[in-house]
Amino acid sequence: MSENRKCTIVDVARAAGTSTATVSRILSGSDYPISAQLRKKVMQVAQDLNYKPNLIGKMLQSGVGEKEIGVVLPSIVNPFYGSLMSAVEEECVQRSYVPILCLSQNSSRLESQHIEMLGQKQVSGILLSCMHMDEALMDKLRRLEIPCVLFDQTYEEYPGLNVGFDFYQGGLLATRYLIQCGHRDIAFASGPMDRRSRKQRFEGYKAALRKTGSGSIPNGCFCTKVRRTQARRTRSSATDTNLEGCFYRANTCRTQCSPSMI
Repeated sequence: MSENRKCTIVDVARAAGTSTATVSRILSGSDYPISAQLRKKVMQVAQDLNYKPNLIGKMLQSGVGEKEIGVVLPSIVNPFYGSLMSAVEEECVQRSYVPILCLSQNSSRLESQHIEMLGQKQVSGILLSCMHMDEALMDKLRRLEIPCVLFDQTYEEYPGLNVGFDFYQGGLLATRYLIQCGHRDIAFASGPMDRRSRKQRFEGYKAALRKTGSGSIPNGCFCTKVRRTQARRTRSSATDTNLEGCFYRANTCRTQCSPSMI
């Protein structure tokens, strides 16, 4: 075998003096009855020849997508989704699955296209952070006949599994912390109120102000598309109103608040 050519299962079988079927069974960990001596010999030959199994070939042989998990996220610029993807990848690798990352860029069209593509690949399952759930998309998920778990943005109408967070409690705790730091006029800055998660955070924010007797909610609710330049304007607007604190849902933004706003 030349130095430039990759070792194949045929090379391993020839060097071990056995069949490719036997080598395949041994390397895949099959419980097919094979002597311990032959197993040891094949494993040693594979190691000596630096044999690497063809993952794509194995997947095509056992069924397309059998060991793949589709993950649909709105973005990985947001550190929150980056952390989620890191955890998903870790779990997949431990179980010999291959994660397929699809980014929707907050587009309902791309969400639908990614789900369609993953369905055609016949992946084992889909993890979906969906920003634009409607009846049409719900129906598409039902017809996939592939396990699909919604996370981050959950929907009560979805009949499958949902993994969500207590956004209300998060808004409550964040606002309560600012109040405990001595702040009273606290703004709430967010993207457009078109998501259940943002609405729940806002309800938690308002509840914290009411429960602590901080008075009425200040004229400091800023809702914009969260981008760097817009986030800076929001911070400037909040500062101009002489607000003492700002509860800012800014996972996607890297701008820094001044000490008076923390």
